[in-house]
Amino acid sequence: MFKRKSILLAFLLFLYIAPSFLVMTSHSLPTLTEQNMSKEFQISGAGWYNSAWHYRRAIPITGAVGAGTDYQVHINVTWSANMQLDYDDIRFIANDDVTLLDHWLVSYNAVFALFWVEVSDDLETDQIIYMYYGNADASSTSNGLETFLFFDDFNDDSLNTSKWHTYTGAGTPAEASGILTLTTASGWSSYGSYERFGNGVAVGMLAKVNAESTYWALGLDERTFDGAAVGGVDWCGVNNNVGTKYYTSSDGTVANEARSTLYTSYRTFEVQRLSTKIKFYEGHIHMVSIATHLPIDDTGVSILNLNAHTQYLDYVYVRNVLDVEPVVNAFEEEENNIDVASWIEGTWSRNEEPVLTDTNGINEPQVIYETDPRILTNETYVYKMWYRVGWATVSIHYAESVDGVIWTKYASNPVLDVTGDHYCPFVLKHNGTYYLFASYGPWQGDTLYNSTDGLSWSIMNGGNRVISVGAGAEWDSYAIGNVAVWVNSSGIWNMIYEAYAGVGMVWKLGLATSTNGTTWVKHPNPIVSRSGSCGGPSIVKVGTTYFMFFHSSDSGGLPTEIYLTSSTDLMHWTTPDHILSRLYDWEGVGLSVGQMADPDVILVDGRFYMFYAGVSAQSLGNQAVGYARFVPLSETYQTSLIPWMILLGMFMVPASTLYLVKGGKNNMSTDKVFYFIVAFLFGWGLIFIGVS
Repeated sequence: MFKRKSILLAFLLFLYIAPSFLVMTSHSLPTLTEQNMSKEFQISGAGWYNSAWHYRRAIPITGAVGAGTDYQVHINVTWSANMQLDYDDIRFIANDDVTLLDHWLVSYNAVFALFWVEVSDDLETDQIIYMYYGNADASSTSNGLETFLFFDDFNDDSLNTSKWHTYTGAGTPAEASGILTLTTASGWSSYGSYERFGNGVAVGMLAKVNAESTYWALGLDERTFDGAAVGGVDWCGVNNNVGTKYYTSSDGTVANEARSTLYTSYRTFEVQRLSTKIKFYEGHIHMVSIATHLPIDDTGVSILNLNAHTQYLDYVYVRNVLDVEPVVNAFEEEENNIDVASWIEGTWSRNEEPVLTDTNGINEPQVIYETDPRILTNETYVYKMWYRVGWATVSIHYAESVDGVIWTKYASNPVLDVTGDHYCPFVLKHNGTYYLFASYGPWQGDTLYNSTDGLSWSIMNGGNRVISVGAGAEWDSYAIGNVAVWVNSSGIWNMIYEAYAGVGMVWKLGLATSTNGTTWVKHPNPIVSRSGSCGGPSIVKVGTTYFMFFHSSDSGGLPTEIYLTSSTDLMHWTTPDHILSRLYDWEGVGLSVGQMADPDVILVDGRFYMFYAGVSAQSLGNQAVGYARFVPLSETYQTSLIPWMILLGMFMVPASTLYLVKGGKNNMSTDKVFYFIVAFLFGWGLIFIGVS
């Protein structure tokens, strides 16, 4: 009997865990907020540090003689919408793609962040490390103590006496909100680190003084340990000693250079102690070097004050340094760990109703998912949409959404309304600037605008079109419409555009390139054409493959639906797959003039979303914006198990109860109670998991 019960429990446990695992997998998709503005996504073929981090960039570092292991390098990281706003998800990984490197986040804003990273690999030779990001649940691992030889950010609420001690006089040190304040009423007040260092180190600080008067000094001093000097004082740093100076001293014999910068405002500075010189930096800019009267003995970090003076320190560190240091080079292209097959194989689930409408009709939606500048909402990340309103007379409008479904229109719409009308808007954000391409005339080519906020636009290229229709009998000689534009890692602008020669309304897709976004060179022939019209291109690059979503018809210009094709060279494309058909009245289902058109595909939370135009008639007011979400095939299978789990659970709960009471109290046995408890709990477990 015991064996039979054990087998039953094992079997039920398997049934319980297996579907639970599948359902939990479907609910464990990444909760990232991610959007690459160029819509280029690279898939890594190498190992991956941790699957919870969805993006990485390789950082090449040119080595330097003498650097060795555990050398600290300074890295400037440009913010990406795939990162947390506060950069807490940043991780630096060694060349083996396994070892987590110590780092310290110096400062950040909405544009970039400054890091120090301790590289464990031997920087005597060239190395590559990796920066991982894209984990919304990650917390910061910034740690100055582990990154540097010596570090204090003064967050202890009182001066750490295991690191610092008074070596001359007695001032009043105080710590508050991460700032050390050292006030001297009269005489000398000096604090120094117990730890001392020889040549090959740099001391860095963020500090200020209340006034550039009397005597103060910040730097390295041999007296920090016991207040004594061997023969004479060895010292180097920044000071005010009858004038603002950079200062060195060897056994009391001094050399100095005049300092023009004032320290009455916070300044970042670094003093590098080398065997042949002392180098002084402010804000990572080399100010001056002194090659005479260099310190001989070991020196510690020093803070000196004299007579009614106050110093403020935000942080101090000591790191390794060389005269010629390793060089951090330009980051390589962004990679991600998205499983291509998981989104190529699946279905698109769309809203039955449009997500954005207007009495004058809405066409050609363009969406970016990002953070600042937020115009209409206070959420961290928002969907931003630019779209065309109108039919014969048109203008460009703007809206925002938190979820991609419920939209708020900008109260001061339109954001672009000029004589001549602008059709087919395309918006790209590149290096912090928004660029808007629009067919002007209409249809004779595209003009280009730029903006810092996406609302106020300035025309570029002197108001001239940046790309125009072809001449004579060329395939694009009659009209140019929708475009898709992106900038690749080499700085080359790429454009896929729809155009036609005026015969039968059969549009085709062509390719153009540019080095600056304003001067374009066209490929002479179309790259995608069918017996019917092709237009409204949207490009997503995954790994080395370009995927193009576009609308197309089987013959003539209408009706159109959504197709997908791919290419590795932008010239040769696979036979298009028909991926979305018209289903609803507002999409013109069953009508010869109906359209699903102008798809725009973006990546958010590890999923692909499509915004498109639904057209029920080729006249004013009969166009709206639709929304579709891609569901991978694996998730479809997992989701399909849920109703079956709930039904099985709803059957087992009453069935187990009937089994228990059947035969009355006289037929109650231990085995019967055991089977009831197992089946009852199993049933409720299935219901709970299915519903959750």
